[in-house]
Amino acid sequence: MYNYSTIILNIILFPSMIFIAIGLKTLYKGKSQRSKSILFLVSAIILLSLEAIKQIYGISIGKYELWWLPFHICTIAIIGFAVVGLTKFGHTINKAFWYLSLSTGLLISVGMLLAPQPIIGSSADMLFEGTATYIEIYSIIAHYSFIFLFSLSIALKMYTPQFKDIWFSLLIWIGSLTIIIIAANTMQQNFAMFLSFLNLEKQLGTILFQVILYSCYVVFYLLGAFGLYGIHLIKTKLSIFEIENNAITRQ
Repeated sequence: MYNYSTIILNIILFPSMIFIAIGLKTLYKGKSQRSKSILFLVSAIILLSLEAIKQIYGISIGKYELWWLPFHICTIAIIGFAVVGLTKFGHTINKAFWYLSLSTGLLISVGMLLAPQPIIGSSADMLFEGTATYIEIYSIIAHYSFIFLFSLSIALKMYTPQFKDIWFSLLIWIGSLTIIIIAANTMQQNFAMFLSFLNLEKQLGTILFQVILYSCYVVFYLLGAFGLYGIHLIKTKLSIFEIENNAITRQ
């Protein structure tokens, strides 16, 4: 889950993403929410462009792997951040995709903090060995960008989580998972681990295994969604406590 390379990478990149987000908060102070949301749209366009370059790179080297297709959990968040930049701020769809992107971003950020190696594989090792190709470099950039985007959304106060938005965002998540599982079975590629994980499908049967994993991913998302709402409640309580403290001090 951790090795020397991922530890060094986390020490360098994790705080860097947060500091850049804080710097942009100062730069965008006083700007409208719509202006701020363009940052997320631009970030998503850059990541989607890098994803497209990954596909072109795979074809150009003559050994393209279907597993490189963007049918992965992280792609859901990237598309989500693009949608929030394109849709009307405060609209139902806009809020649902904010919740989707931030919940997924929170889960990926926690994953990168606690167990980066299962997420980015040998990318960190290859980077420090000097053997990394575009595929490994893209993997590092894409996954650490979620830490930046999540931190930036908090810093700029882009979205206030509302309990009712969880359920619409959950429907989008389920729809996205459905597309991923269909792609995995059609192409026989292990997108989001739907085809194999510790060879459990040999014991449980492929269909039963996928139903279990599908359910686990729904629960996984709900953990992120309720976690995001929990963070909001804690921030609200702390803000009220600070206001009350200031009032008492003035008296």
